[in-house]
Amino acid sequence: MNIPNMKFISLAAPILFCAAAVQADECEDFDDAAFWKTAGATLVAGCLFETPALADTTFEDGRQALHIAAEHAVDPAVIAALAVAGADLDARVGPDECDFGSFCADTAVHIAARRTDGLPILLVLLASGADADLYGKNGATAIHSAAAHGTGVGHHGIDALAASGAAADRLDNDGWMALHEALRTERPDLDVIESLLRAGAGAGDKNEDEAPAIAIAARMNTAPEALFLLAEDYKTRRFPNGSLCSTDDDGRTFVENLGDNTRLREHPRVERIYQQTLALCGRSDAEETGK
Repeated sequence: MNIPNMKFISLAAPILFCAAAVQADECEDFDDAAFWKTAGATLVAGCLFETPALADTTFEDGRQALHIAAEHAVDPAVIAALAVAGADLDARVGPDECDFGSFCADTAVHIAARRTDGLPILLVLLASGADADLYGKNGATAIHSAAAHGTGVGHHGIDALAASGAAADRLDNDGWMALHEALRTERPDLDVIESLLRAGAGAGDKNEDEAPAIAIAARMNTAPEALFLLAEDYKTRRFPNGSLCSTDDDGRTFVENLGDNTRLREHPRVERIYQQTLALCGRSDAEETGK
C-alpha cells in the first residue's frame, strides 16, 4: 500500500528533543488556535520542557493541546513533540457535555481525519501510536471522518487508518457506516469508495434502516462509476440475494431505487445492471413499474 508523505513518520529529529529556551509569554497561548497555526516543533518542545504539565492539561473547553494541534497545526512535527512529552494520544475531548460541542468525545485522530489538509498530522499521530479505531462523537470512527465528502482526509487517510488497524464496517450511532456516508451525495469520491472497499466495507453492508450500500448509491448518486464499483464488489463477494432483493425499512429495494433514478439509468451499463437485477429478483419491468 502506497501512502504518501510517510516521511512524516520519522519526525523525531534531534531538533525536536533539543528544547530551546523560551520566554514564559511565548507559551501562555498553548490553548489557542493561533498559537498552533504558527508554532514549530522547537517552540513546542521548549514550552513542554519548561512546563511538562502542558502535555496533558485539559483546558476549560474540554480540549487538550493535542486536540487543538490536530485541528490547527501546520507543522506535523509539533504532534511528535507532544507525543514525546507524554501527551495522551487517545484522550477524548470531554466530558461528553464539553464546551466545544462539535468535537465532544473525539480524539485527535478523529479531528485530524476531518481536515482536508490533515493527512500529515494524521500520519504522525498513527506513527506515534494513537489508536486508529476508537469511537468518537456520535459513535463515529476516524474512518467516518476521513470518508466525509469534501471535508475529510480522503482515500489516503482511509488507507493509513486501515493499515493501522481501523475497521471500515463500523456503524455510528445513526446506524451508518463510512461507505454509506460516502454515498450520501450525488457526486461521490470514487477513490474514497475504492479505499473503503479495499479496507473491508462491502456493497451489501446494510445501514440501520436495512438499506445496503449499493441501494443507497442507486438512490442518491449521478455518477455511474460509483455504482459500477459497488456492483463489481457485490458480484465478487457473492452476497446472498436477500441482501440485494429484500426491502429496507421504507419498503424499498435496490431495484426500486435504481428504477426511479432515470438519470442514472441513461447509462447503458446501468440499464443492464437494472435489467439483470430485475431478473435476479424474479420481477419483470412491467411488474416493477406497475404496468
